[in-house]
Amino acid sequence: MALQIWQQTVVTRLFSNVPATFGNVMVDSTATDLTSEQTTSIFLRLSLNITYTVEYQTLGSAYNILVSEIEYKLLNEFSTRTRSAVFLRVTQILPGVQLDLVFVLDGTGSVGATNFEKMKTFVQKMISDFDLGPEATRIGVVVYSNRASLEISLDAYDDQEALQDAVADIAYPGGYTLTGAAIDYTTTFAFSTRNGARDGVRKVAVILTDGVSYDDPAEPAQSMRKAAIITYAVGIGSNLDRDQLDVIAGVPDNLFVLDDFSMLDNLRTTLPTQVCDASTSEQILIRIVITSVRFDVSLLNGNSTEFQTLFAQINRAVSCVLDLFSAPL
Repeated sequence: MALQIWQQTVVTRLFSNVPATFGNVMVDSTATDLTSEQTTSIFLRLSLNITYTVEYQTLGSAYNILVSEIEYKLLNEFSTRTRSAVFLRVTQILPGVQLDLVFVLDGTGSVGATNFEKMKTFVQKMISDFDLGPEATRIGVVVYSNRASLEISLDAYDDQEALQDAVADIAYPGGYTLTGAAIDYTTTFAFSTRNGARDGVRKVAVILTDGVSYDDPAEPAQSMRKAAIITYAVGIGSNLDRDQLDVIAGVPDNLFVLDDFSMLDNLRTTLPTQVCDASTSEQILIRIVITSVRFDVSLLNGNSTEFQTLFAQINRAVSCVLDLFSAPL
């Protein structure tokens, strides 16, 4: 929350006594801007930023309706006297799917260099289906055979072209298949916060393999899901262990079986949508501006009744907005 007050400069010392938080509202006294001198009244501009998670499917195109609902809910929480002195509007609602997505690519000897390139091309095309950025989707890549390697961390690239170039530069390792170890590595390392994973953001792993693993992937896949990572299994070719693929995917809808690597392109018609649908929440940023017509100068004293009353109303209003999102829209 940013707060601007037009009043004589001396009130900075008074405003430094303001408590830092009021329920959902945080006051930053360093954001005060005191630019003109008056004796009996002040003019106040209050900006609230609320980030909240709502069901992705429920909003659709209803943002205009949502704006009106928020403004009504907010203003209704102010007293009649305060309401007459406040101009309130919701300035912006910004939707955006936040997703941490890691591709886990089979780089074993049975895949071969040519098919490994086809997997990389598939990942590059998938990248173009997502909006990248710190507030949107982050994409990482793990390559595995008898060992796993984090080739691209989740926080490495926010630019589409740079990320695709980085995928193109990944070398084919060769080796034998330890899918379980690769899944463990992805859970603990690729999805770690030090490598760009974000708290509170939906996490998805897409695991591609063309053969039978020498280790059992069942327990690592279960541990991955316990870590709140959604798993997708993509089996390619005829040398597959269906039981292993089932335990990697977890549920039938998250399993894809392809006859050969040339069919990866067909997967682009279904997998991006399914991955986004799995990310069933949407972060929205609500920017609310409250501009007063006039308040008594006593508002500048954080211990005054006027200050406590106003911020109690603001806190109730913010809580009311959060309640709005907790109910079906």
